[in-house]
Amino acid sequence: MQLDTIFYGNTPTDQRKYLLYLLKALREKKGYKKIIIPCVGQFTMAKVAIQAGFEKQNIYTSEISLFSCLLGYLYSGKNIEDLNFTLSESIKQEYDEQKDDVSKIAVIFYYMKLKQIEKMNKNFYMNEYYKNFVYKKGDYIQAIKKELSAYKEFYNGINFSISDLRDEITRDYDPETLVLVNPPAFANGYTKMFDFGDDISFTVGVEEFNLKKEYYNLFAQSKEKEAGYIWYKYQNVDGLPSEDVMFGKEYTKIRYDYWLYTKASEITEEDDIKKELKLKSPATVSKVKEPIIPLDYEITEKSKVTFRVVNEKVALYYRDLFAHRLGNTKAELYVLMFIDGYVFGTMGFHLAEARRLASDDLFEVFGFNAPLKNHQKANRFLMMCITTEEFRDFIYNSQKTNRFFEFKGFKTTFLSKYRKVKLNNGLLNIRDREKEPLTGMYKIVYICDFYKRSYKDCLKLYLDEEKSV
Repeated sequence: MQLDTIFYGNTPTDQRKYLLYLLKALREKKGYKKIIIPCVGQFTMAKVAIQAGFEKQNIYTSEISLFSCLLGYLYSGKNIEDLNFTLSESIKQEYDEQKDDVSKIAVIFYYMKLKQIEKMNKNFYMNEYYKNFVYKKGDYIQAIKKELSAYKEFYNGINFSISDLRDEITRDYDPETLVLVNPPAFANGYTKMFDFGDDISFTVGVEEFNLKKEYYNLFAQSKEKEAGYIWYKYQNVDGLPSEDVMFGKEYTKIRYDYWLYTKASEITEEDDIKKELKLKSPATVSKVKEPIIPLDYEITEKSKVTFRVVNEKVALYYRDLFAHRLGNTKAELYVLMFIDGYVFGTMGFHLAEARRLASDDLFEVFGFNAPLKNHQKANRFLMMCITTEEFRDFIYNSQKTNRFFEFKGFKTTFLSKYRKVKLNNGLLNIRDREKEPLTGMYKIVYICDFYKRSYKDCLKLYLDEEKSV
């Protein structure tokens, strides 16, 4: 069991390698003797600093979560009892039975992870994992103790304090000090990550950092300081000095990571501290020749609905236009929906289970449409059309080989803040529903038999529904 499975989020290996190079170069070329690391997390950056040659007594770390504070107190030789955390009666009893800090922390970490697992979706794999985690409790605790002991020996001697990263960033440090800032990228991330209810509670009265609201102001303040600052930035560096960007890499279409150095303008060619930018060339846009349906377009009973099978890049291009920042989505069959020759919708479907004759449902992975000002419930029209026998036959006929399967029904999944999705009323039936503990969202599986109607029938039905509202 790795400790980073409790603290979600870790600096990727390639970035750690670059930071090791950069810290070494700055320490040797610029004479930095002390390094400040606020929001130290699981101490990955402290490890990089040690490897770069900084003396442990000159490494100053800080944090506000109980996970990091327990580690920080262990590594810096402080008494963990001074942290004033509270445990439920059963955990406290087991905690008190331990004879040393490593064992006590191992018990807390075990229950932290147990509580995190309890909040996860209970599919078959996670149920089995949870049972194993409970059954082999002793083995897991021993594994944590072994790992903690090794970490304690490695980090022993560094400095740690409970501190607001805003205070650490805005202090006046001397020119021989380097500040390494890797702030949380998502608001309230710690609250979600370390919410253990009444079983394990701890607070230091520090408001969580909000990158969108606070980053730029704090970065600007750090630019005026005598100390050097190395900053992590997620997704983009808009509004920040381009000359300060030391590292940049594109991981996916929506994931970019950057590192900036506030004294980059002082680096000369003689210093030989190179930048490392790995931004991919813009990808060729894949789309069809037909235009997207205009925002003010009016659907009528004379409108013509058609569908076309397309490749993945085309379908995901329109999906990203209609629904931003959804992350990667994989399907096996991709389809565009057209209204009067305009691109209106994009969909992805799974066929594997049907091909194996393990299911007779057509499973929709995603389905999004262009917004229409005059038709606020346009997605309902899309759903009407793809739950018809006419569409079922279109999908069936699009398969040129292995057509032994037969579709009898339609299935899809929605994530919703509410127990049902109103747009699906009278169209789809709820088969399963469960509330996800971490997000509070409902995962709803909808099904229906294919309707004996055509796209023309759907046009009339949809427009009649609009008139009746």
